[in-house]
Parts: sequence; C-alpha cells; structure tokens
Amino acid sequence: MTKKPSRRAGASGALLAMLITGCATPGEPGVAPAPAVPASTGPRIAPSMAIIRPLDTTLLTAHPCSALKAHQLRAVNGEPEQEYSYPDKYSCSWSEHRTTKFEVGKYPNPAEPEPHPITEIATRHYRHPEEFTHWQETSLDDLPVLVYESDFIFDGCVAEVGADDQTTIRVEYTKSPKDPPQPLWEGDRCGAALKIAEFVVRNLRG
Repeated sequence: MTKKPSRRAGASGALLAMLITGCATPGEPGVAPAPAVPASTGPRIAPSMAIIRPLDTTLLTAHPCSALKAHQLRAVNGEPEQEYSYPDKYSCSWSEHRTTKFEVGKYPNPAEPEPHPITEIATRHYRHPEEFTHWQETSLDDLPVLVYESDFIFDGCVAEVGADDQTTIRVEYTKSPKDPPQPLWEGDRCGAALKIAEFVVRNLRG
C-alpha cells in the first residue's frame, strides 16, 4: 500500500518554496531586478549640425530631481539610497552605498552661465583624442548624443545630449572597480549613462 504524504510534509514543501523564491513579487525587495535593457539609439548626428527638434528643458530648471521617475531609477541602479538636488546647477544626483552614483544636469546654469553647446566637448575630442578612452557619437529622439570616458572623469562615463544649439544635458555615471558589484550595469558604465539619458529625453519630450 502506497503511503500518502502528510499535510505537514506538504506544508513544509510549500514553506521551502516560499523561502527559495523570496515570497515576493517582481519589484519587491529581495527579488532580482530585470536584466538591463540597452538604450534605443538612433543614427549618428554630427554635433555640428543644427538641432531640428529642440528639447524643452524647463523641467530641469525648476525640478531637476523629477528628471527620472521611480521605476526608471530602479531600471538603472536598483534602489538608490540618496538623492540630492543642486538648484544652482540645475542638477540632481542619486547614489547607492555612497559609491555608485549618477547625476543629471543642465548647462548653462547659474553656476556656469555661459552657453554650453555640445560642440564644445566634440571639438576637444577632435583636437585631443588621446584624452578619451571611449568615444561614441549617436542620437536619441533626433538629438545628438556624445558618450565618453576620459582622464578628467574619475571612474565614470558621460552622456551629453544636445538639447538645443546652446544647451546640453549632461549625464554622468560613476562606478569605481572597488565598489560593490552593481547587478544591472556592472562593467558597462557608458551603457548606464546612455540609458539614463534616454529616460531623461523621453520624460522631457512628454
């Protein structure tokens, strides 16, 4: 005669399954985040070309920390622990474990009032390519984008978006090799910077 499993055994199995899965739904603490999704970029747009569809950056002037939404922050860096607003720079930064950090800012701003066309960094690259360890020219929603790592950016990558002929949105993602592993963008700081830029452009387009 075959012995049937007891209800106690069944309950123990269910409890074990709950412990293994974390007893949570996606998006709750304890559940691994979804894999990182690269930014959807367009064809290269030369930085010297006129921007035919300028981006309204008023939101960054008034509320820079609203440039990214909660679910977008999770898609970039899990759960950032700290958020800082810098009104004089039209910028906001988010950090995790006081190490991995990313920042979104607008130039010009009260701290740096001079026009800041995207052609400035492009000209520097053309004249001194040896200063850059990574360089990419691409686009997001008809806006020119420059992505780069450089000796003057410590353990970080920058994505600069030409919002109009005088204004640049600058995204910097910093991740030191000594920092704890980052589950989403480990080893791809420029991919993270470009993804943040994509989110910001999408939000500002509305």
